[in-house]
Amino acid sequence: MLTLAALVVAHPVAAQRIESLTLPPAVETHPHEFTGITSLRELSDGRVIVTDGAEQRILVLDFANQTAKEIGREGQGPEEYGLVHFVYDIGADSSFMVDMPGMRFLLFNGDSIVETVPPDDPAAEASGGVITGADRLGHIIQWRTPRGAPGVTITGKDDSSTVVRISRATGRVDTIATLRLAAIRTERTTNSEGRTTSVFSRPVGYLPSKEEAVLLPDGTLAVARLEPFRVDLRSPDGTWLYGDSLPVPPIRTDRRERKAFMERNSVPRESSGTPSPFPEPELSADDFPDYIPPFNFGTKPLAGPDGTILIKRARSADYMQSHYFVIDRNARLLGQITLPANEEIVGAGEQTIYIAYKDEVDIERIRRHTWTVTRGDRD
Repeated sequence: MLTLAALVVAHPVAAQRIESLTLPPAVETHPHEFTGITSLRELSDGRVIVTDGAEQRILVLDFANQTAKEIGREGQGPEEYGLVHFVYDIGADSSFMVDMPGMRFLLFNGDSIVETVPPDDPAAEASGGVITGADRLGHIIQWRTPRGAPGVTITGKDDSSTVVRISRATGRVDTIATLRLAAIRTERTTNSEGRTTSVFSRPVGYLPSKEEAVLLPDGTLAVARLEPFRVDLRSPDGTWLYGDSLPVPPIRTDRRERKAFMERNSVPRESSGTPSPFPEPELSADDFPDYIPPFNFGTKPLAGPDGTILIKRARSADYMQSHYFVIDRNARLLGQITLPANEEIVGAGEQTIYIAYKDEVDIERIRRHTWTVTRGDRD
């Protein structure tokens, strides 16, 4: 385990090459077409619940029979939802989803919505109906960022959000971690009563980065840290395992990388009518960090099969495909899975992994692989 003194090292001194991990061929592919998959939750019989945020639908896929069944519908009544969110595994075949417009929760048993938890429930009140994870021990989690004063505020690496854990049964709130924030410029306006009327945020410079976390089904919190890149693990009882700096060679943001970034993110600024989330383009080194972040802004780690943690690597000139770091429960890097650029990992079971792949018109489908990786060359 890493000593506290070693945590101050900004980048690995002697980073080794990353071992390549290869998945076996898919065991099953489902024909159903999706537009924007947001989450996937495997049931004990092998079926999976999938949420499509673009289509605002919740479906259960049966790979064996190649069928798709819709769960619920839009609305505010029983078995209805106002907005599709992430579906979380809360134990056995029970699942949990926030219905954000109504600030209420939906509980699933298998492939059915069986209960609507109202906004005055203790956990709903404590969270305001906004959560970022759930576990099988009766907890939900939420990020809380201090609200800025009216006017313009800028956050950076010296600022942090807190991760709070909320009991679904009682609404009790405990702060369990802090996460470093990105460099963000926020403009907030208020009315005469002091209520916020508008908020507009944009990154300061290119390649913003912030720390991320995921609550694993067993109640462990996995935190992806920056400077150095590592994973810290908090057990349900509050014990921390501070990971070693991961042996990922840092990539300097040189002229080649800046050019590659602009090519990946080029958009017509005058004709699109849509503001870009990035500053107006001038390939100035001052607008970039010294190194490419190991993972992108807003890219949450995933709970992988067999207790692993999966972190999607940020793209760079030499890493243009979809690459995933695989971290074990001792916070060690096992290797890296590489997929084509049009594919991404969308969920996992105990011994399975699910990959969404897009065709030439961005229609998504899902395939299932057994979690048996083959070690190959080093990347």
